[in-house]
Amino acid sequence: MMSLIERSMFHQSTLKQHILTRCGKLRRSWKCSRVNQEAMDNLGFWLMRRINQVIREHSSKVATFSYPWPKPWGTVEPMLLNKKEVRRYIILRIKQFRPDWRCSRIGPVMEAINRQALHHIDGLVHSHPTVGRTFLMS
Repeated sequence: MMSLIERSMFHQSTLKQHILTRCGKLRRSWKCSRVNQEAMDNLGFWLMRRINQVIREHSSKVATFSYPWPKPWGTVEPMLLNKKEVRRYIILRIKQFRPDWRCSRIGPVMEAINRQALHHIDGLVHSHPTVGRTFLMS
């Protein structure tokens, strides 16, 4: 069985394309053309930590796992998450964190976490130095 780290919770090609697009829009003077694999792995770890935090904060009184993160009206966002793997990870973590909670459905939490990932990536692009042609994360 593959570990959760080996199975990507992001669509790799979509994520790389989104990072490069955001670099071009937010940092016009920086000619970024590559994304380091370590940066991709760090985003995967960030996603796992964020999901764990959302699960800990969630009330276990309802059967649907949902998280309010408002979507700006009229916006179309790229789906960076691999929904099947994220759903599998959420259910696994719910069973570990809250064994008494019988969660039967996962609501619009995917879109909320995807929006948080998009926002996080924008912050990383803003704080990245404009040196070199590779997007790195420390």
